[in-house]
This record gives sequence, C-alpha cells and structure tokens, in this order.
Amino acid sequence: MDKLNLKKYFSKSRVIFSAVYIVLLCTYWFLTTTNLYNLLLCNLLLVLVCNIVYGALNYKRRIMLILFNFMLFMFLLSRPTVYMFRQTAWYTFFSESTNVTALNCILLSSVALLLGYVTAEKAYPFFKRKNKKVVSRLPHIDSKIMGIITFSVMVICMLCFFAKDIDALMFMRGKAYESYFVDYQSRLPYIINFVAGFYDFSVFAFLATKPDKKISYVVLGAYVLSGIPMLIIGLRNPFMLKAVFAFVYFVIRNKERLPNGKKWIDKFEKILIIVSIPLVIMGMGVMNYMRSGEAVDLNPSEIAVDFLFKQGTTYDTVLQGIAYESSIPGEPRTFSFGPLYDNYVYGKLGNIVLGTDPDYIGSGNCFRSAYNSHSFAHAISYVVQGSGYLAGEGRGTSYLVENYVDFGYLGVFIVSFVLGMLLSWLRNMFGKIWLLNTVVLAIFASLPLMPRETTLYAIMDVLDYHFFVFIIGIFVLYGGTVFFKKIRKQ
Repeated sequence: MDKLNLKKYFSKSRVIFSAVYIVLLCTYWFLTTTNLYNLLLCNLLLVLVCNIVYGALNYKRRIMLILFNFMLFMFLLSRPTVYMFRQTAWYTFFSESTNVTALNCILLSSVALLLGYVTAEKAYPFFKRKNKKVVSRLPHIDSKIMGIITFSVMVICMLCFFAKDIDALMFMRGKAYESYFVDYQSRLPYIINFVAGFYDFSVFAFLATKPDKKISYVVLGAYVLSGIPMLIIGLRNPFMLKAVFAFVYFVIRNKERLPNGKKWIDKFEKILIIVSIPLVIMGMGVMNYMRSGEAVDLNPSEIAVDFLFKQGTTYDTVLQGIAYESSIPGEPRTFSFGPLYDNYVYGKLGNIVLGTDPDYIGSGNCFRSAYNSHSFAHAISYVVQGSGYLAGEGRGTSYLVENYVDFGYLGVFIVSFVLGMLLSWLRNMFGKIWLLNTVVLAIFASLPLMPRETTLYAIMDVLDYHFFVFIIGIFVLYGGTVFFKKIRKQ
C-alpha cells in the first residue's frame, strides 16, 4: 500500500492560504459584534480577494471562479465600497442590522463558492474515470457534418434575430428605454420571432463543434455585435454578457494546441483584452447618462467609478428584500426556483397539458406579476416602486436575497456551495461530447450575471422546452444528413 503523501495535501502555500482565510473569517465574526462597519466591509473584500487569488493560481481552469467573484464585487459590493471611500455612512441606509445581514449573505456565498469549487476539483479525477467509460459507449457524432448543420441553422437564426432587433429599434425611436418593457410588441411574423429566439442556442451549438480560431472569431464577433441594437435602446446586459462569453470561450479553448505553436489567447488577444476592458467600462458608464438624456461632464476615472457605483444597485435590492420581506404581496411562495415553475406551469406547455391560464401570473410589469408570479424581481419592485413599477421600472433581483428570503442563511450556503461545484465541473465538462459542450456554453453565457439574477438564471435556458425543441431539431437534421449521405454512397 502506498504511503499517504501528506506534502501533496498540506503544502506550505496551502497551509498559509487556509490560515489567512480562517483568520479573515474569525475577524469578520468578531467585527459583526462591533460598530466598525467599514472594517467589516474591508474584511469581506479581503475574502473575495482570497477567492480571486485562489482562482488566479490556475486561471486557465478557474476562470469562471475568478469572473464570478469579480461580478460579486461589481454587483453587490461596489456601491458600499464607493460610499466608504467617499466617507459616506453606507450602513445607515435602511438599518445597520439589515446591512450586516446583507454582508453576511455575501460572505456565506463567497465561502461556500470556494468550498464547493475545491470539493469539485478534488472529486473530478474520480468522475473523469467514470466519464471516459460513458463517452466510449456514446454514438459517434461527425463534428464536420454537425458543424455544417449548426452553422447553416445559425445563419438563418441570425438573420431573423437582426430583423427582430431592427424592428425594435424602429419602434423605439424617440422613446425612453422603459417603453421597451411596457409598450413594445414585435410587428414581425410569428415565424421570424420564433426562429430568432434560437439564435443564442445556434451559436452555442456551432461553437460546441470546436471550429478553428478564424471561424470562431467571425461567429463570436457577429454574436457580440448582435448586442448593439439593444445597447442603443439602453439595455447593457445583452452586450456585456456576449462580450464576456466571447472572452470565456477563448479561455476554454486556450488549452488546445494550434499549428505553428500559436495559442487561442496570443499577444493580439491579450492586447485586445487589455484595451477593451477600460473602453467597455467607459462606454457603459456613458450609457448610464445617455439613456436618461443627461449630459456627461465627468473625467474617465469618475466615469469608471460612477459605472461601478450604478452597477452596485443590486446591493440595494438585497437590502430592500431583507427589509421588506414581510411586505411582499400575494400568497407566500418560493422565489428561488419560481421562474422555472412559472415557465412550465403557466407557459405554453402548461397551457396545453395542464390547462393553466397564463394570465394568472400576468406578463411584464403588472399587478398579477407582482402578486401571483414566482418572480422576486416583480414582487419586490412593486413593493418598493409602486406606480413606478407599473410604468416599467424595476429593481431586479439576486440569488442571494431569494435564497435568504426562502431558506435563510442555510439556503444561501447550500445553493452557493452547489453553484461553486457547478463552476468547477462545467470547465472540465467541455470536451468531446457535442451535446454536453452545447449545454456548458449555454450555462457559461449566463453565469456572469448570476449575482444580479434569479437563482436558476444560469440554467434556465437549458431547462427551457425551447432548448429541447432546438436540440431535437438539430439531431433530426443531423440524422437526415447522415442517412442521405449513406444512400449516396450505395
């Protein structure tokens, strides 16, 4: 029997990292008993830094852990941090206890994310051996044929998608961007809207075939550009998510060897990333003012800080959810997994199979959405904004506040632990199985926005019956192509 290699599990760097982490957690617990709220916030920021450092030690494999912690900071901690540096008593908004509860939720989530990630990393070798056996039993898919099919489908979906966006731009001329949520209804034929809804899936499906770098550049470039019409209207998230997805895809493929010793992320890509990050931040910061019709009179550094501050509005949403938990309208219901329930029970499938009435949960910003749907974003927005909500405004949500309202601190920890494991496993799942690659890319495309979205946001697309319809359609096309190819050879 081999001797246990203790050095492998108790290296000097791991012991130091663990010791620092434990000290930070103990310090945080002590600070919660004091009135030193700025120190409490700094302590929490250091925990996030530790998570990012752990990810940076193997950034090629842990890119999603790094990215997710950055997003936690941007969406949930940037606002109190800016307040702190501006010497504003951020902890007096609502109450000190509400702010401490919010920080506790963020801390629990950060710690659980890291623990879940590490656990999944340690368990991966076992699942890797099992995975090889499963892969060997699966039917072979010709990546060349699948690539041609998915590319053709993607082009058709892209044309319909751009037609839909042009229709939205034409409608929104001279209108405030809130009108998009309240008044806009597509004037295009149903079939165009239907096909356009598959554009994202088609991009993931094609990229899952692992095309070469040049073709990937073209496809990802078009994908990122497809977010510009919504950006012109005033919606920043689609563009930002698509840009982040393009970056993540290159990182995922970076482990592959290319001809002539080239890499997926070479000097050009590194320069592009370094240059684009500040430009995107400046652009998104300016967009805050343009969509409100205000003049921009800030310097670049002030725009960047202002951008972070306004992205941090999700922290206020968490505070509001904690403070107004008892004021949420309608019957008591679970929000963490609610959107999936609403989608299946009150969606078209539920209408046909269960005979449910979609009007029961309403559509858009209305009383029924606030009172009957399982969307925390609608419920809390109605509580906080009232008539403003009915006019198209909204507070959004966060998986943290949903988990806390539904299940308390324990729910926050468990869901975040599972999320950490998912972040780790997804990176390793991207390999030889086309369908699994497609699912992984679809989840990766949504994960960065999780801190300001509902609990199941990252996996909602792959659990939606539209995704199943798309995948079945692709397999039908693939099967038909292979069948006719065999006939031609005979």
